[in-house]
Amino acid sequence: MKKVLFVANVLAHITSFHLPYLELLQRNGYEVHIITNANGKEKPMCCAEMYDLPICRSPFRLKNIKALKQAKKIIKNNNYALIHSHTPMGGVVGRLAGKQARKAGTKMLYTSHGFHFYEGAPLVNWLLYYSMEKLLAKQTDCLVTINREDYDRAKKFVPKSCTVEYMDGVGVDPLKFISKSQVEKLEKRVEYGFSPQDKIALYAAEFIYRKNHEFLIRGFQEVVKAQPNVKLLLAGIGPTQDEMRQLVDCLGLTNHVEFLGYRKDIPDLLSVSDIVVSTSRQEGFPINVAEGIMTQTPCVVSDIRGNIDIIKDGHNGYVYHQGDMKDFTEKIVKILSEDSLREKMATNCEEMADKIAVKKLVAQMATIYAQLLNQEIKV
Repeated sequence: MKKVLFVANVLAHITSFHLPYLELLQRNGYEVHIITNANGKEKPMCCAEMYDLPICRSPFRLKNIKALKQAKKIIKNNNYALIHSHTPMGGVVGRLAGKQARKAGTKMLYTSHGFHFYEGAPLVNWLLYYSMEKLLAKQTDCLVTINREDYDRAKKFVPKSCTVEYMDGVGVDPLKFISKSQVEKLEKRVEYGFSPQDKIALYAAEFIYRKNHEFLIRGFQEVVKAQPNVKLLLAGIGPTQDEMRQLVDCLGLTNHVEFLGYRKDIPDLLSVSDIVVSTSRQEGFPINVAEGIMTQTPCVVSDIRGNIDIIKDGHNGYVYHQGDMKDFTEKIVKILSEDSLREKMATNCEEMADKIAVKKLVAQMATIYAQLLNQEIKV
């Protein structure tokens, strides 16, 4: 049986985004292996073998050298037909460790979930990550990008031996993220303790600097003045959470901002929300925004790559200029204040929802796999 290897920094990345692709290959007769930092967790059911290696997110950790050496041995012993790498360090380990295997015929596929060099990125990111990706592109047969900025940039630096593909993210399951009727929304609101009159905004994001919660919370001072019945739901955990709680208390927003912690009920939270917000400083492809679109929840987002690939300003949400508090708060207030506008935008979400549905993206990836493996891959 032919074998395929997936490589990623952490197991959660595989289980959160790529199980449909592992299952696709398994259905087509391939034995699927994984190299990742699993921290002792069990392998997914669709995986025949999983190797727990100490891959670290930071390229400066010495453990990555150990992981690279181990990965080379694993690849040498398994004769993989394809190695599909994800995450920056997963991409480094997978492509460097598979260099000799590629010479022997193994195909090398890398999906970038957002280059660390982007418009407005620090110079050090360009010096390190751009140079690294340009070098590794020589060891890559196909590079998949999930936003237009990365796609356009990759086309400029990859060699002719590497093809560049564009996909609308990694896929959202429409069977899990379902748009609910007004009756169902009201019932769910009662269940969660909200009234029909509440205006609810949801931001599901890790509490880290990149997600820019401070800008969001400060902006909601003005939103509350215009919409006294507004509620901001913050789902997630992270190192800046305590600091943001203190900020909410300091600004007198405790009756308007709820810290929900880590949640597994995001589809239900979306069903009670009027809008999704994202104040992120940078994204590869914003899953929280994509999930909002799938449930026909209009979004107000910063004008960064990823966000602007999903949200068309004034069509299925609003895009504000990053850092422009006035632009941000005015668009939040407008969309919350005008029910007919919000309903129109919700309807307009359907077109993008079709593009990001996981079934469609799996079919697109099947075509890419088929080209690399020179074999039909049935969806």
